[in-house]
Amino acid sequence: MGLGCCMTLSPRLSAKLSINQVATIRLLLGLQLKHPEFDSIKGFEGIIKGHEILQEKNEVGFLIGGLSESVWNRKRAKDELQEHKDVDIMVLGDSDFYDFEGGIDWWLPRKETVNARSDISIVENIKVKWWQNAMGAKLFFGIKSRETLKPGLYIHQPWWVVEMRTAESLARISSSISIDDDTLEGFRKKVAKKMGTVLPRYIIDVFRDFISPLVEVVVIEQEILREIKSM
Repeated sequence: MGLGCCMTLSPRLSAKLSINQVATIRLLLGLQLKHPEFDSIKGFEGIIKGHEILQEKNEVGFLIGGLSESVWNRKRAKDELQEHKDVDIMVLGDSDFYDFEGGIDWWLPRKETVNARSDISIVENIKVKWWQNAMGAKLFFGIKSRETLKPGLYIHQPWWVVEMRTAESLARISSSISIDDDTLEGFRKKVAKKMGTVLPRYIIDVFRDFISPLVEVVVIEQEILREIKSM
């Protein structure tokens, strides 16, 4: 999942930021999940396969990872989507999936009761929820649907993808690194710049009823995030 880390900042953006701010943006852009080794199905074929499996299971899923960004280019050819190593899908409900079913990297919800510790107190028996794949890798953001969705695979608008990348990257970066508003805005602009605003026709033809669902990105509190990371 995720983009490559070999990105450059535009001269116009770099000129407005300090050396430390530019370095922090590059660090945020490079934070990504490791690709597991499995017999994956790629690109548009994988997106279609994930959509079919979700419908068969009467389940709702969301395209995440690098493909969730790459599809937002009206000129993107199907062959270009094959360049991504796998298809990442975040599942909303509790349906069962076997490991890498259909060649998809499924991210499934997990629930636990934990004791959240801060510097001054402990709150016991908090119910927490996170998403992880078959290799035990975790996503450090959550999702919350604001409507009942029909089964299938949904594609989020670019602004949602930016929010997802922001939440995930901030959760992964060391707490010792300070991120100011200008740095964060620079990161958001860099992620957004890679995407267009129109999907290719072959995506629209299949997913016209599965675009931009009312789903919120949930930022996980630091105390709870610390417990999730330790599991």
